Amino acid sequence: MIQVAANYPTLKQVRWFGSDATQGIGSFIQNPTVAQFNVQTKMLHPVFNPTYTNLTQKVRQYIVSQLGRETDNYAYVAYDIAWVLVKAILEVNAYDPVKVNQILPQVASSFFGASGWINLDQNHDRLGGDYAIWTIINQNGTYKWVQVGLYSFTSDSITWYPGYESFA
Repeated sequence: MIQVAANYPTLKQVRWFGSDATQGIGSFIQNPTVAQFNVQTKMLHPVFNPTYTNLTQKVRQYIVSQLGRETDNYAYVAYDIAWVLVKAILEVNAYDPVKVNQILPQVASSFFGASGWINLDQNHDRLGGDYAIWTIINQNGTYKWVQVGLYSFTSDSITWYPGYESFA
């Protein structure tokens, strides 16, 4: 899609956003047309970013020891989901989905896991989280992925890293 969009000058004047599905894709920096389009539009690619704590580091070390490689940030969310469910089941003292569902928000809100605090909305979806903000830059003729900022859900603000304030 970006390859095609690059052929339309009007589309280069619009701010573009990617997602965790586009961040870090090797073909984005290997294809000069796509990479330059990202640079020209200051395309941002936000990715969920867990609150890094000792627990996050402990879980990370375990995952690396088992897989032999890094994992994506959603592994920390999966870890926390499992713990919240176990705690809810223990709280109601039954493997009863109706009872677990009723207390899930309460259990989750008191749990600080590998991905940070977990607060749920009325549909039991996570209210929000922090996001690392990535983009592509051209550094001496070479395109590369760089993290340019961090969105904080708690403060509803973005901290732009030095030198990248122009992405605001």
